[in-house]
Amino acid sequence: MKKTITFIILIVYTILLLSGCNELDNTSSITLSSNVSQTDKSASKTIRLLYSSKDSLDPYTCVTEQNADLSQLIFDPLLILNNQYEIEYRLAESVIVKDNLCTIKLINAKFSDGSSVTADDVIFSFNKAKNSKTTRHSSALKYATSATASDSLTVEISLKRNDPYFANLLTFPIMKKGSDELKDTDNQALAPIGAGRYVFNNQTATLSLNPNYYGAISVIKNIETVDCPDTESVTQAINAGMVDLYFSDLSGNTIPKMNGTSLGISQNRIVFLGINAKNPQLSNSLFRQAISSAINRQEICKTAYYGNATPALGPVPTIWQPVDGMLSIQSNSNVEIAQNNIELAGYTKKDEEGYFLLKNNSPITFTLLVNSNNNSRVSAANIISKALTDIGIKLKINTVSDTQYYAMLRSGNYDLYLGEIRYEDNMDISGLIDLNSASKLLPNANSSNNTENTSSKTSSKSSVSNSSKSPNNSTLSSTEEIIIPGEITLTTVDAYKGFYNGDYTLQDLITAFNAELPVIPICFKNGMVIYSDRFGNGITPSRTELFHGIQYLK
Repeated sequence: MKKTITFIILIVYTILLLSGCNELDNTSSITLSSNVSQTDKSASKTIRLLYSSKDSLDPYTCVTEQNADLSQLIFDPLLILNNQYEIEYRLAESVIVKDNLCTIKLINAKFSDGSSVTADDVIFSFNKAKNSKTTRHSSALKYATSATASDSLTVEISLKRNDPYFANLLTFPIMKKGSDELKDTDNQALAPIGAGRYVFNNQTATLSLNPNYYGAISVIKNIETVDCPDTESVTQAINAGMVDLYFSDLSGNTIPKMNGTSLGISQNRIVFLGINAKNPQLSNSLFRQAISSAINRQEICKTAYYGNATPALGPVPTIWQPVDGMLSIQSNSNVEIAQNNIELAGYTKKDEEGYFLLKNNSPITFTLLVNSNNNSRVSAANIISKALTDIGIKLKINTVSDTQYYAMLRSGNYDLYLGEIRYEDNMDISGLIDLNSASKLLPNANSSNNTENTSSKTSSKSSVSNSSKSPNNSTLSSTEEIIIPGEITLTTVDAYKGFYNGDYTLQDLITAFNAELPVIPICFKNGMVIYSDRFGNGITPSRTELFHGIQYLK
């Protein structure tokens, strides 16, 4: 009998437990715990996880997060990234990336039906991932052109460019070739065949241990599913305590009220301050450096994001090992450095209130665009406003609806804006270095990389021609205003192109970005996994492996 929980039962449980989602507000504080209890607890033999019977368990066609998460137990990838972005091999024995070729050696593993995992299965899965209509896997492989087999356990993937960190993108699930077409006697689609730790039973909607699994076997022998086909039923099930693990990327600023251990999950979701390069002050890298130095990133992470974020000291997370020692942006504010940069840019006069003045003796004033329904961004905007006031710059916050927000981004009607994007695990920062990056935030925007055909609009030598009004009609300098540009010897765009051509190093790219600041990084938002004590002494989840460590639970 299929293990499902009806909507009525979920409501009853919810009423009985008097539980609900806790939407973050300015008076609440959420602290994520990364400590697993020291009590020696063994995992239960059975756990309960979310599932949608109305959706496929094919990871390349499923549309619900619950089935995408559940599929991680059915299909193993070539490798995973742990919560520190470190590679851990699964079906791959080794991966070598040289120039524009990635060579993958496979281990001797079997699918759950006992057949061997071969290069043909990897190629089949690669093509499924690359051509998937969902961007969950396809966007990561946009620079991979084709995959071929040199022998039964070796796959070669050709790339459009040199990418030394392409291996980080080999986290797509591997399924048996052709098993996505399997159907039962009633002509209903079956779950494809994987090589993961568990096998899905279509009749009972449960998971059991894969008898042919190549790795360690968990003491959790059975997984029951809670059938929740939509967001409302998912919320009800979580609040009612009917599931033992739940992941949220916290994009909606909502923390589920679920008992258990909460762990922060690293994700490449960066919040940044976007720049309108047509503004004569903001086109100057010294001014952008001043704004960056004024911002207290620690305060924004703690107050605006309730501890569910880490300061962005550069364009990539600090815990990514390849950039160790390269990220130079400070996490706290430095008023002295900020004011020095403004003066170096040629603005030395102040009014009685301490605001820096333009040549026409009006205070330097910017407008910051933020969407009103995002409480965390509104809170961050207020913190940034106070920070700029402290260094002598006026900031007006323009809080608008989502519709207005996107319309103003589209028209360029802003000086500054708070934005947020997520990029792939190879840490391709193209979405940040294009000074027109606001276009990437628009709904249904083309996700293709436009950076290769654009150049930085910040000049390192020539002065900037000023207009009398910014796009939002705030007063700028007069036509006599003289802009002293910052010294930019290598633009971020050129460093980016050179990095993927093999001409520049990662250090060159990070140094160019931190010097130019085409956008100003603020913080990286964490996701959250909450799991119950049925997992015993705990798991160590990551975004590519929510159940990391389940096979070692004792």
